[in-house]
Amino acid sequence: EIKEKKSMKYARVLADLGALATILGEHNKAELSLIESLSIKETIIDERKFRGHKSYFDESDLSGSYLSLGNFYTSINNIDKAEKYLIKHLRAEENSIGKDNSLIYAGALNSLAVISAAKNNHSRAFELLKKAVSIYEKAGITNTDLYLSYLLNLFLCLHRLMTL
Repeated sequence: EIKEKKSMKYARVLADLGALATILGEHNKAELSLIESLSIKETIIDERKFRGHKSYFDESDLSGSYLSLGNFYTSINNIDKAEKYLIKHLRAEENSIGKDNSLIYAGALNSLAVISAAKNNHSRAFELLKKAVSIYEKAGITNTDLYLSYLLNLFLCLHRLMTL
């Protein structure tokens, strides 16, 4: 039971509802839920910072919200907003667990690379994909479909760069 609508628990439930609405194609509900969730989280975290109570979980909560919004905007082909939130997600991940330690970070690099390629910035896409592939290789995870899709994106991007 959620007793207070401005709690972190309530914000997390809203984020889950937003993700579900995205999957169901209910774009207006998804966007409203995800934005309200982020707003609540930012308010709570700002209050904690003001009182000197910053936590690792704060950056993680923000990171998840930014990723959800980035994925949502990607799903409705709003590339500029998707890019904005994916970049925020990457910065939050860097602040919480670092650049080289997160498979989630690698996934966001891949998503941002796809957006960069859609904007015809293939050199940026290539650099982002190299980082994503490197994270998987450092983690020793090279036999998954996800890793192989990142490699395929990398090679497609390289091919595109060579034919420009």
